[in-house]
Amino acid sequence: MKRIWIILLAVTILLSGCNSARKFDEEWMVGKTAQEIIDRYGMFDAGKPSDAVYQNCTCSYYIKKDTKADPGEIAKDLVLRIQFDSSGKATMVYEETELRRVTLPGQYAEPIWAPTV
Repeated sequence: MKRIWIILLAVTILLSGCNSARKFDEEWMVGKTAQEIIDRYGMFDAGKPSDAVYQNCTCSYYIKKDTKADPGEIAKDLVLRIQFDSSGKATMVYEETELRRVTLPGQYAEPIWAPTV
């Protein structure tokens, strides 16, 4: 009987972790400023404006980077895009697949295509 309770407890713990796998709360982000989002999740991975004023721009966090593609191949990264309006508030948050050509280690390749919503 004790063994069954241990197994049930282990399964419950494993299954409860499945719902918390999401790193970002998209609904929370809408209406927040870039600074509020940065305070909670850290600096954006891409899209920081050169003047550091987060207005009328889109910034991104990587959700999952494709690490299986070899140099010369196309990698598919999953990114979270956050669009900011003229007042600096996040108006739209969405996931998107970004394609990039994989280069040799130490080289950086700009994304070659990203669908728009």
